[in-house]
Amino acid sequence: MSSSQAWDISEEKDIMDDLDPFGEVSGGNNNDNSKEDYDDIADEEENMSDMIINKLSNLNSARHIVSQLDKRTQSMIRSLLASNEEFGYSVSPYKWDCPVQLVSTNFPSKKYKLEDDKKNVVSDNDNSNNNNNNSENPNTKKRLEIIIPSLSVDKEELQKIKGFMHYEERQLYTLLCLSDPNIHIIYLSSLPLHPSVVTYYLSLLPNDINVEERLTLFSTFDASLKPLSQKILERPLLVEKIKRAIEKNSKGVDEVIMKCFIPTKLEHKLAEILEVPIEASPSEVQFWGSKCGSRQIFKHCNIPHPLGCHHSIYDKENLAKEILKLWEAAPQCSRIVVKLNEGFSGEGNALLDMKAVGNRLYSSYKFLALPKIRSQSGNNMNFTEADKLDAILQEFPKLRFQAATETWETFELKISKLGCIVEEFIEGQGKQSPSLQAIIDLKGGIKVVSTHEQILGGADHQVYLGCRFPCDEGYRVEIHKQGKKIAQRLAELGAVGRFAVDFLCVPEKPWDFSKWDIWAIEINLRQGGTTHPNEAARLLTNGSYDEEDGHFVTEKGEEKFYIASDNIKSENYQGLLPSDLMTIIGKHDLLFDYETKTGVVFHLMGCLSQFGKVGATFIGNTIDECEDLYTRTVTVLDNECEQMINNKITLSLE
Repeated sequence: MSSSQAWDISEEKDIMDDLDPFGEVSGGNNNDNSKEDYDDIADEEENMSDMIINKLSNLNSARHIVSQLDKRTQSMIRSLLASNEEFGYSVSPYKWDCPVQLVSTNFPSKKYKLEDDKKNVVSDNDNSNNNNNNSENPNTKKRLEIIIPSLSVDKEELQKIKGFMHYEERQLYTLLCLSDPNIHIIYLSSLPLHPSVVTYYLSLLPNDINVEERLTLFSTFDASLKPLSQKILERPLLVEKIKRAIEKNSKGVDEVIMKCFIPTKLEHKLAEILEVPIEASPSEVQFWGSKCGSRQIFKHCNIPHPLGCHHSIYDKENLAKEILKLWEAAPQCSRIVVKLNEGFSGEGNALLDMKAVGNRLYSSYKFLALPKIRSQSGNNMNFTEADKLDAILQEFPKLRFQAATETWETFELKISKLGCIVEEFIEGQGKQSPSLQAIIDLKGGIKVVSTHEQILGGADHQVYLGCRFPCDEGYRVEIHKQGKKIAQRLAELGAVGRFAVDFLCVPEKPWDFSKWDIWAIEINLRQGGTTHPNEAARLLTNGSYDEEDGHFVTEKGEEKFYIASDNIKSENYQGLLPSDLMTIIGKHDLLFDYETKTGVVFHLMGCLSQFGKVGATFIGNTIDECEDLYTRTVTVLDNECEQMINNKITLSLE
């Protein structure tokens, strides 16, 4: 096996001819040297690697130039850089599984090389700037993080989410951790990340931070429904490359840790093979994050939760029996919700209308007057249990499924595979759906990191669409108390890492928001939809969450708010490339302001072209400011896409 050769980039490229309004940028020529085969990679893939190296060179030069400009111009140029075709972002896919490393020497001279089996990255000078520490950052502990954004859930449940294959991008907020010069990240994904998406996140970092030598990207080039962790495990050559990257980049590092979105047996197996610790609960503890396990935790902790069963159901007959039991305990219940144990984003829920069940029971008496019925059966209708169960069973095909593609036939199969629970559907005017996030450390310590109001959609407002920070102050402190109680129990059971608890809150009186009835609904023993906006806001503002009052405050004492959505969507957005979005961002100043610590941060950009969907977090000094940012962003996208469609129509007419 031959090793890859290193080559020099002797001069800066003239990368900003079309971007610098002052015309002060001079450039030079870039000459690519030839290199030998690497692990029998095809010639065309080697050319891809050449391209990536050049792009990183351009990016580093651009960052140096941008650092000389004022803050607003910096932000605009960053977005333009991400969309500029000079960087070759129209080319995809590219060779991420042979990661490119950059080592800075005395600027502007740099050396690049592809990672190989035996040699580390080389530099002209052993004393080169490998310790680019930020003096303002108190963290001096060097850490290597392996990010596995694997959506390890049931395949059929995953398919309900449009663009699910791009949801691995939600963990790209971890790239913002590179503002700490002591952190190196190895990021894995099923599909190659578009270069402009990666550059967008890197552009959010401080100008004086070099990241190229501290970021390694791998891809499985596999768009199947299998979890990312499984795809990696099925590729022994890729596993070996990852292990070599870990070995090489862990030298002189104080801590190596693997982080994942959903920790299952697959993720633990991968951590075992890579020989790295994983920041997650053991796989046997994951039961407590299921719908059934959650209700058992609530019962043990005496946390109020809806009436219903505390064990899993696997067939329609027992499902009907549990529904009848709940109906008899709460005859006033107008709807009952059936939840798959491993439902994702609320799309594994279905509602049963108990009025329809009652109407079916009474249908046999519809031609008899009430006095006649009483003369025959007294004050009781004398329905047998079999009558009631039959009425319930006959209504199953009419369940209101929260996923548009679900039917009773498909739902019944999932019940037999995943199990389900039933519980009372909480009604009420002014109903809110807050959530709490907390972290359990390795020593069992507990820290609440956020509360949110969940923004729900779907047929019956059961499907997660986004969130608003913080939750209402009327129940925020009480949710803290209940969340910590739940966290203590989870810690006793061996849970580690981040988790969330969903609640429902209804005002005792529709006109009085000072007193609330609160029910715990479910535990997510993993990262969730509120994780990436919370972490993006924390990393970009250097803020922290106050567990006493639930406020988020920056280092300067400024309170911040945010709104986030994973579902900014329109059919008109289809066809937009990530680089097109970068152009729109720069044109309309949809940027994050480094001075005010406010603005827009996009995610899920890979969903745009095919699914017409994108996500964003809107950070402001007030919740109203966040709402205004959201409205303005949607309006800009709508107008730009409408103009694009009109131009397309005009061209077709010509």
